Amino acid sequence: MSAWENKILDAFISHYFASDSAQQISEEENRHLRLRTSILFPNFDNVHHDEKKSYLEAAEALERKGIIKLRWKTK
Repeated sequence: MSAWENKILDAFISHYFASDSAQQISEEENRHLRLRTSILFPNFDNVHHDEKKSYLEAAEALERKGIIKLRWKTK
């Protein structure tokens, strides 16, 4: 796994245990955890193209593996 894949997974794990999901809320609410790029990678807009590409490729690789589901939001 790439460094970004590990960082994304670590963030999801931390987010899960810090969220209400860990407090036995409804099954429907447990189904999705949101992790925004703006929080995980706050300087995304200002970094070198190669670093952006590495991040996006890692996220897409995790989606292909069925670990995460990406949803793109426009401003």
